[in-house]
Amino acid sequence: MIAASSFDAPSGTLRGAKPWRRALLSALLILSLAFAATAQAQIRSFPEKTKVGMLQMGNFPEAILDGKRILFAPGVRIMNVNNATVLPMTLQEPVRIRYRLDALQQVDLAWILSAEEARAASEK
Repeated sequence: MIAASSFDAPSGTLRGAKPWRRALLSALLILSLAFAATAQAQIRSFPEKTKVGMLQMGNFPEAILDGKRILFAPGVRIMNVNNATVLPMTLQEPVRIRYRLDALQQVDLAWILSAEEARAASEK
């Protein structure tokens, strides 16, 4: 008869892991959770000469920004709250943005604001 204690824990579990390996994995887990929490709570910083407005897309490159007709510059970049590029045609609802104008007064760069960023922008 084989004693149950002679079997190792299945691979992939921490029960049979060496103490240093268990400590390392635990530390990595804690660090990754701490990094994820700070990344979500972070407010982005924006260039100085940017403005805040409410954007409603029209037929690209046209849009309505704070009730005025505007044009997007060729190659415009619109970033979502995670700083990923968004295609203008995917914006169906009005969104609060921070934007930059080029020399022709066309929007060449815009960031969709999170609720926290919009609140901070309205306080200024």
